[in-house]
Amino acid sequence: MSAAAWVLSLDDGQRVAVGEAELVHLLGEAPRELPVPLLEGPCASLVLWEGRPTPVADLTGAARGGLIAVVAYDAGGLQEAAHGAIRVASVPARREVEDAQAAGADEVPPRLRPHVHAAFRDAEGVVPILDLQALFGPPAPRDA
Repeated sequence: MSAAAWVLSLDDGQRVAVGEAELVHLLGEAPRELPVPLLEGPCASLVLWEGRPTPVADLTGAARGGLIAVVAYDAGGLQEAAHGAIRVASVPARREVEDAQAAGADEVPPRLRPHVHAAFRDAEGVVPILDLQALFGPPAPRDA
């Protein structure tokens, strides 16, 4: 079985993927970002996209501006999709991915593991598939 994905190249050369229907827009000129004080993790700023505040994920910690990919995801129970944005280094590439290309969680860089639900292998290496709800949604409850 195969599925289509968008492969996103990040500023540090790492690549990640999202589902074909999850990439909804590419901002060619990085809009003005608004820092959000006290936020930790990869989403410490917002952009206004279609008049809505949209969190921006910097998965490398080496943000250099440039392109921003807007993604949609199911935020659980909402009537419409939620949106987030990811800094990318270049225009995303569409790929067909086969089941035989599956890679293990241990092959994903540790810094990305909390935001990934699967991975696949291609000719250039392992490509983690982002779990957008984990990346942009509320943090999981901590054990007491």
